[in-house]
Amino acid sequence: EMGLQSVCDMACGHGAFLQELAQQGLHCYGVDISHIRAEASMLEQDDTSLCIKAGSVEQTGFADEMFDVVTIMECLEHVVDPFIVMSEINRILKKGGYIMATVPLHNHCDSSTHVRFFDMDALYSIAYLNGFTDIRIMALPYLYCNIEESNLLLIGKKT
Repeated sequence: EMGLQSVCDMACGHGAFLQELAQQGLHCYGVDISHIRAEASMLEQDDTSLCIKAGSVEQTGFADEMFDVVTIMECLEHVVDPFIVMSEINRILKKGGYIMATVPLHNHCDSSTHVRFFDMDALYSIAYLNGFTDIRIMALPYLYCNIEESNLLLIGKKT
């Protein structure tokens, strides 16, 4: 069994999550809208198993079916059309691969940069309508929020 080999973290920021995964021997890729963050994260490390580039989550520029897992954490609430982002994730994810996404539940941990709110049904719908199966969603506490169930975690499979 080949198992998990490649991960893409969309809206990866400075790439701290990917740096941890790269140390476990995974091939890690990230994309972030900020050229400054993307360039700084690549200058900070010399690991050839990690590549972070500047770009949009709507059009990453990665090849079709390139990744075993795609993560997108605390991003979908910021984008104009999350359906387009989910479609892009489906495109770059290998068959049998997994998506892992997190978003705030409703308007918990609200921010002026949030352009939409999610509940379980809305999050499920955009994953389902983009062809993901075995979709699981659970409510979790968010790190910087004192409400117990303030975040949603979605895991889905591309079949």
